[in-house]
Amino acid sequence: MPRGKFVNHKGRSRHFTNPEELEEERRKEQKKKLQKESDSESESPDEEEEESEGGDEEDEEESEEEEKPKGVSGLIDIENPNRVTKKTIQKVGRMSLEEGEASKPELTRREQEQIQKQKARRQYMKLHAEGKTKQAREDLARLAIIKQHRAEAAARREQEKKESDSESESPDEEEEESEGGDEEDEEESEEEEKPKGVSGLIDIENPNRVTKKTIQKVGRMSLEEGEASKPELTRREQEQIQKQKARRQYMKLHAEGKQSKHQHRAEAAARREQEKKEKEEARKKASNA
Repeated sequence: MPRGKFVNHKGRSRHFTNPEELEEERRKEQKKKLQKESDSESESPDEEEEESEGGDEEDEEESEEEEKPKGVSGLIDIENPNRVTKKTIQKVGRMSLEEGEASKPELTRREQEQIQKQKARRQYMKLHAEGKTKQAREDLARLAIIKQHRAEAAARREQEKKESDSESESPDEEEEESEGGDEEDEEESEEEEKPKGVSGLIDIENPNRVTKKTIQKVGRMSLEEGEASKPELTRREQEQIQKQKARRQYMKLHAEGKQSKHQHRAEAAARREQEKKEKEEARKKASNA
């Protein structure tokens, strides 16, 4: 006997199966197939439904009777673990259904309350977006009040701006009027100060006497001294002041609807051309002199 687990067949004669044995095995297989087909044909679908409704016990008995082979093999109980019967299939189906129902976890009270809160929150947010809740109505009313306050403040600022522009232009007009009327005031004051009778012919020098004429002279001297004390503006500063005045004038006319942006630009261009001409004339005069 050779040692080891596996047997070495080298050097031995070949073994062929007998054709008669093969033929017998083939016949047995055909018989089994024919028997199975005849059994399946004998069972009608109506009978199967009645048997299934009748109960599990009848199904088990009928399946056992049908599965019992003929001859000696029917007397001997053979347990094959790989053999699948109807009884086992039905049991497995019921177990799977019961397991599927039992596999669904039951929610706790806290989880159910959490789900209800989330649903209520989503419903409230939907109504709030549509403006149907109390808080949404209060917010809309508050926004309307804020918009009204902002509109009033903007109108107030616009009115103040117009008033400031008009006030900035009025002092220039007052200065021109005051300069034009200085000469008339002097003449009137001289006529009023001329005394009647002998006092008008005789000049009496009284140092303590203060007349309107002397007051006006002192006022003019103080104004001239004040103007002399002011530093002279450079050309750039004067141009900036003129631009600011023109800007204020334009904003005033634009607010009243009397001047457009194009008109303002055309006037500014004409003003610049006039300034250039004046500068050229001044240079020519200086060169000729």
